[in-house]
Amino acid sequence: MTLLLVDEDTRFARALGSELERTGECQVLTADTPSAAMRLVSNEGIHCVVSGLALTTNLGLPLLLFMAAMHPHIPVVVLDDNPHGSGSDLSAWYGAAATLPRRSSADEVWSRLDQTHTLTSCLPGGHLSGGSVLPTSLAAAGLLTEENTMAIEELFADIRTTNGYLAGGLMTFTGDLIYAQSNDATIDVEVVGATLNDIFRNAHAASIQLTGNPCRELIIQTPAVHIIMNCSGVDSLAHVHSIVVVKSDGNRTLMELHVKKMLPKAMEEVA
Repeated sequence: MTLLLVDEDTRFARALGSELERTGECQVLTADTPSAAMRLVSNEGIHCVVSGLALTTNLGLPLLLFMAAMHPHIPVVVLDDNPHGSGSDLSAWYGAAATLPRRSSADEVWSRLDQTHTLTSCLPGGHLSGGSVLPTSLAAAGLLTEENTMAIEELFADIRTTNGYLAGGLMTFTGDLIYAQSNDATIDVEVVGATLNDIFRNAHAASIQLTGNPCRELIIQTPAVHIIMNCSGVDSLAHVHSIVVVKSDGNRTLMELHVKKMLPKAMEEVA
């Protein structure tokens, strides 16, 4: 088992990492930045993550977004100076399995990770560690005709053939799956889409609080991929969200143009 410990304070990380290895009989890798952590998660077969990066800065939140979007089945435990404050709310919103006091002992961290692994390995009803639920297919529920489904698949044709495309999906605001396709076996759009949809809904709420209007686009950038999420509009005929995953060196500009062209037509098929 390999655990990734992420913290700006390298001395703290070394000390806690040594204790985690001693008490948990596992390998502990450490990183001090979100980008370094993302590279390790993508390349080193990480089983769980413990992050001490502050969620109120531009360090902790990008890592949580990356984990929720690309690796939703890897549990993340956040260490926070104020585990019952706003940081705890943020970590729960963005998929962390638990928030503990920053100075928690290795035994306390392992205890929570043990609980998390038990939960995430046998979650009933499609529930994810962050509280999301696997989306229900509208086609399976009989709410989309075969003609609608084929039309939506054709609307994604330009997106699928754009340089760097990895996966894409369309779902309602409430998380009902409309369309899902992936060229990458490691990206399960049905699973990842549910988490991303929750993130987009939270972005809607935050944007309304800040500006009075919901956001229409949200882009998550990682070293390997860019995740582009678009909204048809909360007052549109059908409130739908599109999700496209593209390689970081892919043609993101053209991808965004295709998505914005596709959304109004897909909305007509769903309405």
